[in-house]
Amino acid sequence: MSRYHPRIVAWRSPEDLIEVKGAFFPPLNDPDQRQMALAKVRAWMVRGRLPHAIEATAILTEALLHDVPETSQLNVRLAYSTAICRFVNGLLDPGQQSQFALSMHTLARNLNLPASFVEIRHAATHEVLPSLSVLRTVAVRALDWLWVNYWSAVGVAAATDGQDTRAERVQLLRARLALKRWRQLRRDNPLKELKQGDPSPEGREAFAIIKECVTICKEDEGREALVDAFLEEKALIPAGKKKSPLMSGAIHLWLPLLEAIDPSINGFADHLFTSMLDVFTYSQESPIARPPGTHPVNSYSPEFIEAILTWLQALTSTSTSLGSQITFGSHSSNPADLDELVKQCVLRPTEWGIRFLRHLFKERPSIASKYGEIVEMAATQVTLPTANLKAELTKNGDATGKRRAVEDVEEEIKVFEARFEAMQRQRTEWEARLRNGDSSKPDPNVMEVEGRQMVGRWRKWSGEWTPRPIGVL
Repeated sequence: MSRYHPRIVAWRSPEDLIEVKGAFFPPLNDPDQRQMALAKVRAWMVRGRLPHAIEATAILTEALLHDVPETSQLNVRLAYSTAICRFVNGLLDPGQQSQFALSMHTLARNLNLPASFVEIRHAATHEVLPSLSVLRTVAVRALDWLWVNYWSAVGVAAATDGQDTRAERVQLLRARLALKRWRQLRRDNPLKELKQGDPSPEGREAFAIIKECVTICKEDEGREALVDAFLEEKALIPAGKKKSPLMSGAIHLWLPLLEAIDPSINGFADHLFTSMLDVFTYSQESPIARPPGTHPVNSYSPEFIEAILTWLQALTSTSTSLGSQITFGSHSSNPADLDELVKQCVLRPTEWGIRFLRHLFKERPSIASKYGEIVEMAATQVTLPTANLKAELTKNGDATGKRRAVEDVEEEIKVFEARFEAMQRQRTEWEARLRNGDSSKPDPNVMEVEGRQMVGRWRKWSGEWTPRPIGVL
């Protein structure tokens, strides 16, 4: 994101990313540290979304490490095929933004991706699995492509304090200009309906702006720039200190533009939602989410954060205050991943995230039935920002003044994710029982995590033990 909206990344510092780069692509005669790099990437994936290049590198590397004589050839071929398919799909799917579907070869050509990757992906998906020798060669070539097009630039340019590259600045300026044109065009009559093929000068200008926004988002940097521009003041967020009274007008002004571009930009709704949730995580009122050793960030005022919450609630509602249906994020070809939003709010619990989830549950009862219990568990982890708590908070510590090691925080996140997945698994099993006529409901307090039963924070001991009176070792 731009310097006005810092982006949350999974790694703690640029040095962490450079270290992983060196482990995935070590110099000659250096020790093999790829397992360490894979472990780090797994930890990063728990914290949040990663750039596709990093995830694809990890999947391809794991397939290579899986290729040992002890493993059956079929399993190795399946591992390679899955890794290559995810590598290709993750690169090409975001480029599918035209009104009419483009061929995979056209999308690959736009990215300078060799056509052989598309052919192997097609064969692995729809035909007989390619031979092991072919898959090995393609996996190595895929890693070479990732090195040239992503990793080779990591750590090369000197990091500047919050400055974007020239290309990113150009895209951000284009996005700001497009939104300024929309604001000037619609502010006098924001409720005017957009009609396809409107021959009036206002109609032609409106659809020209929509086309410009879609064009900006043809590259990942452009999509990020457009989201950044939307989250600036005078765009989705009204200018001035008192924003709440202006939010209704802002929603009527900008919602038609958001709904018009959403179906044409793959993953746009997910990107916008994630960036909004990052504002909650990055705010100074989230001591749980703030990494140890960092100071509170004063970038966002309480009014700004409340405005973001209002937008999240509006975009996930079924209708506006005027009764018209809201279609943002619900297009059949490009729906928003609401389950991923719930996961982000649970893994990074904040006061505003929990408030958003409770609103989402009212609007979408089916999601409430799946995640209601675990969200209430996450709500207990949120420390509300009271004056007394602020006085007790100490530098690099928690509410009790005790320092928390980053390993403890990561372990807590892993526990939450395990519980989240266990609850999903338990819910799926219960629904399957109901379909089969078994009406017996499992104990909601007991769940299975990593093959062991858990009741709350207690785990059933699976090893040997000797019965003794309570209190006797």
